[in-house]
Amino acid sequence: MAHSLLFIVVYLSTTVLLVPLLARPFGRVPLVISRQHHLGPQNVLTCLLNRNYVRPRLKEIAEQTAIEMNREFPGTEINYLDASFPFIDKFPLFPHLSHNDGKKLDLSFCYLDSKTGLSTNNTPSFCGYGICEEPRPGERDQPCLCGQQGYWEYSLMRRIVPQHLKARLGLNYDKIRYHGCHAVRHDDHIHVQLQ
Repeated sequence: MAHSLLFIVVYLSTTVLLVPLLARPFGRVPLVISRQHHLGPQNVLTCLLNRNYVRPRLKEIAEQTAIEMNREFPGTEINYLDASFPFIDKFPLFPHLSHNDGKKLDLSFCYLDSKTGLSTNNTPSFCGYGICEEPRPGERDQPCLCGQQGYWEYSLMRRIVPQHLKARLGLNYDKIRYHGCHAVRHDDHIHVQLQ
Protein backbone atom coordinates (compact mmCIF):
# COMPACT_ATOMS: atom_id res chain seq x y z
CA MET A 1 0.00 0.00 0.00
CA ALA A 2 2.78 2.43 0.94
CA HIS A 3 4.67 1.66 -2.29
CA SER A 4 1.56 2.32 -4.37
CA LEU A 5 0.89 5.59 -2.58
CA LEU A 6 4.53 6.66 -3.01
CA PHE A 7 4.39 5.83 -6.72
CA ILE A 8 1.21 7.88 -7.18
CA VAL A 9 2.71 10.89 -5.34
CA VAL A 10 5.99 10.72 -7.30
CA TYR A 11 4.19 10.21 -10.64
CA LEU A 12 1.76 13.09 -10.10
CA SER A 13 4.52 15.41 -8.87
CA THR A 14 6.67 14.56 -11.88
CA THR A 15 3.74 15.01 -14.29
CA VAL A 16 2.66 18.35 -12.85
CA LEU A 17 5.99 19.91 -11.90
CA LEU A 18 8.87 18.35 -13.84
CA VAL A 19 7.49 17.22 -17.22
CA PRO A 20 6.29 20.72 -18.26
CA LEU A 21 9.79 22.10 -17.63
CA LEU A 22 11.47 19.29 -19.54
CA ALA A 23 9.02 19.65 -22.45
CA ARG A 24 9.92 23.29 -23.18
CA PRO A 25 13.24 22.51 -24.93
CA PHE A 26 11.24 20.17 -27.20
CA GLY A 27 9.01 23.12 -28.15
CA ARG A 28 5.96 21.83 -26.28
CA VAL A 29 3.73 23.18 -23.54
CA PRO A 30 0.84 21.51 -21.72
CA LEU A 31 -2.73 22.50 -22.37
CA VAL A 32 -4.54 23.61 -19.23
CA ILE A 33 -5.93 20.99 -16.85
CA SER A 34 -8.47 23.38 -15.32
CA ARG A 35 -11.28 25.07 -17.24
CA GLN A 36 -9.15 28.16 -17.79
CA HIS A 37 -10.13 30.30 -20.81
CA HIS A 38 -13.19 28.06 -21.40
CA LEU A 39 -10.86 25.24 -22.51
CA GLY A 40 -10.23 21.99 -20.68
CA PRO A 41 -9.69 18.27 -21.09
CA GLN A 42 -12.64 16.02 -21.90
CA ASN A 43 -11.08 13.54 -19.49
CA VAL A 44 -8.41 14.36 -16.88
CA LEU A 45 -6.63 11.10 -17.81
CA THR A 46 -5.45 12.87 -20.96
CA CYS A 47 -3.38 15.15 -18.74
CA LEU A 48 -2.31 12.48 -16.27
CA LEU A 49 -0.98 10.40 -19.16
CA ASN A 50 0.84 13.43 -20.62
CA ARG A 51 -1.17 13.37 -23.86
CA ASN A 52 -1.93 17.12 -23.65
CA TYR A 53 1.24 18.70 -25.06
CA VAL A 54 1.24 21.07 -28.03
CA ARG A 55 3.37 23.78 -29.62
CA PRO A 56 2.88 27.18 -27.91
CA ARG A 57 1.18 28.59 -31.05
CA LEU A 58 -1.40 25.78 -31.05
CA LYS A 59 -2.11 26.36 -27.36
CA GLU A 60 -2.65 30.06 -28.09
CA ILE A 61 -5.02 29.24 -30.98
CA ALA A 62 -7.02 26.75 -28.87
CA GLU A 63 -7.37 29.19 -25.96
CA GLN A 64 -8.34 32.10 -28.21
CA THR A 65 -10.88 29.98 -30.07
CA ALA A 66 -12.44 28.86 -26.77
CA ILE A 67 -12.69 32.47 -25.59
CA GLU A 68 -14.32 33.54 -28.87
CA MET A 69 -16.73 30.57 -28.83
CA ASN A 70 -17.79 31.46 -25.29
CA ARG A 71 -18.23 35.09 -26.26
CA GLU A 72 -20.48 34.17 -29.19
CA PHE A 73 -22.23 31.28 -27.40
CA PRO A 74 -22.18 32.11 -23.66
CA GLY A 75 -21.53 29.12 -21.44
CA THR A 76 -19.80 27.13 -24.19
CA GLU A 77 -16.54 25.43 -23.30
CA ILE A 78 -14.23 23.52 -25.62
CA ASN A 79 -13.21 20.03 -24.57
CA TYR A 80 -9.89 18.91 -25.93
CA LEU A 81 -9.05 15.25 -26.45
CA ASP A 82 -5.58 14.00 -27.46
CA ALA A 83 -2.68 16.23 -28.48
CA SER A 84 0.89 14.85 -28.29
CA PHE A 85 3.41 13.56 -25.79
CA PRO A 86 5.79 16.15 -24.29
CA PHE A 87 9.02 14.86 -25.83
CA ILE A 88 10.61 13.61 -29.03
CA ASP A 89 9.14 14.20 -32.48
CA LYS A 90 7.84 11.14 -34.33
CA PHE A 91 7.16 9.27 -31.05
CA PRO A 92 3.73 7.69 -31.63
CA LEU A 93 0.69 8.57 -29.52
CA PHE A 94 -1.30 5.36 -29.89
CA PRO A 95 -3.76 4.96 -31.59
CA HIS A 96 -3.05 8.15 -33.58
CA LEU A 97 -0.85 8.04 -36.66
CA SER A 98 -0.01 11.74 -36.74
CA HIS A 99 -0.07 13.09 -33.16
CA ASN A 100 3.70 12.98 -32.78
CA ASP A 101 5.07 16.51 -33.02
CA GLY A 102 2.95 18.85 -30.89
CA LYS A 103 1.21 20.29 -33.97
CA LYS A 104 -2.01 18.26 -33.73
CA LEU A 105 -4.96 18.53 -31.37
CA ASP A 106 -8.32 16.80 -31.28
CA LEU A 107 -11.30 18.83 -30.08
CA SER A 108 -14.63 17.38 -29.08
CA PHE A 109 -17.75 18.42 -30.93
CA CYS A 110 -20.33 20.46 -29.04
CA TYR A 111 -23.45 18.39 -28.44
CA LEU A 112 -27.12 18.87 -27.68
CA ASP A 113 -28.49 17.12 -24.61
CA SER A 114 -30.67 14.25 -25.86
CA LYS A 115 -33.28 14.86 -23.14
CA THR A 116 -33.57 18.65 -23.17
CA GLY A 117 -32.41 19.50 -26.69
CA LEU A 118 -30.22 22.26 -25.22
CA SER A 119 -26.50 22.63 -25.84
CA THR A 120 -24.24 20.99 -23.29
CA ASN A 121 -20.52 20.97 -22.51
CA ASN A 122 -20.75 17.25 -21.77
CA THR A 123 -20.04 14.62 -24.40
CA PRO A 124 -21.93 11.36 -24.85
CA SER A 125 -18.67 9.38 -24.72
CA PHE A 126 -16.43 8.98 -21.67
CA CYS A 127 -13.33 9.53 -23.82
CA GLY A 128 -14.77 11.97 -26.37
CA TYR A 129 -14.27 9.55 -29.26
CA GLY A 130 -16.55 6.97 -30.85
CA ILE A 131 -19.84 8.85 -31.24
CA CYS A 132 -20.14 9.01 -35.02
CA GLU A 133 -22.78 10.14 -37.44
CA GLU A 134 -23.78 7.34 -39.76
CA PRO A 135 -24.34 8.07 -43.44
CA ARG A 136 -27.87 8.96 -44.41
CA PRO A 137 -29.60 7.37 -47.40
CA GLY A 138 -28.05 8.77 -50.57
CA GLU A 139 -24.83 9.87 -48.84
CA ARG A 140 -21.47 8.21 -49.50
CA ASP A 141 -21.03 5.32 -47.04
CA GLN A 142 -17.34 5.85 -46.26
CA PRO A 143 -17.23 3.45 -43.28
CA CYS A 144 -18.52 0.63 -45.51
CA LEU A 145 -16.13 1.52 -48.34
CA CYS A 146 -13.12 1.53 -46.01
CA GLY A 147 -14.20 -1.76 -44.44
CA GLN A 148 -14.50 -3.35 -47.88
CA GLN A 149 -10.94 -2.23 -48.63
CA GLY A 150 -9.68 -4.08 -45.54
CA TYR A 151 -9.27 -1.10 -43.21
CA TRP A 152 -10.79 -2.76 -40.13
CA GLU A 153 -9.47 -0.02 -37.82
CA TYR A 154 -11.51 2.70 -39.54
CA SER A 155 -14.63 2.12 -37.42
CA LEU A 156 -12.82 0.64 -34.41
CA MET A 157 -13.82 3.37 -31.92
CA ARG A 158 -17.41 3.14 -33.15
CA ARG A 159 -17.42 -0.51 -32.06
CA ILE A 160 -15.78 0.25 -28.70
CA VAL A 161 -18.07 3.18 -27.86
CA PRO A 162 -21.56 2.12 -29.05
CA GLN A 163 -23.38 4.71 -31.21
CA HIS A 164 -19.24 12.40 -43.38
CA LEU A 165 -20.14 15.42 -41.99
CA LYS A 166 -18.33 17.79 -44.38
CA ALA A 167 -20.76 17.24 -47.25
CA ARG A 168 -23.81 17.13 -44.97
CA LEU A 169 -22.90 20.42 -43.31
CA GLY A 170 -22.01 22.05 -46.63
CA LEU A 171 -18.46 22.88 -45.55
CA ASN A 172 -16.40 23.84 -48.59
CA TYR A 173 -13.31 25.21 -46.85
CA ASP A 174 -10.24 23.59 -48.46
CA LYS A 175 -8.50 23.03 -45.12
CA ILE A 176 -11.28 20.64 -44.09
CA ARG A 177 -10.40 17.40 -45.81
CA TYR A 178 -10.76 13.65 -45.68
CA HIS A 179 -8.15 11.83 -43.59
CA GLY A 180 -8.19 8.52 -45.50
CA CYS A 181 -9.17 4.97 -44.62
CA HIS A 182 -5.84 4.18 -42.94
CA ALA A 183 -6.83 6.15 -39.81
CA VAL A 184 -9.80 5.67 -37.49
CA ARG A 185 -12.93 7.68 -38.23
CA HIS A 186 -12.73 11.41 -37.67
CA ASP A 187 -16.43 12.23 -37.74
CA ASP A 188 -16.57 12.15 -33.95
CA HIS A 189 -14.19 15.06 -33.30
CA ILE A 190 -12.34 17.92 -34.94
CA HIS A 191 -8.66 17.37 -35.73
CA VAL A 192 -6.74 20.65 -35.70
CA GLN A 193 -3.25 20.81 -37.16
CA LEU A 194 -0.60 23.49 -37.49
CA GLN A 195 1.24 23.72 -40.80
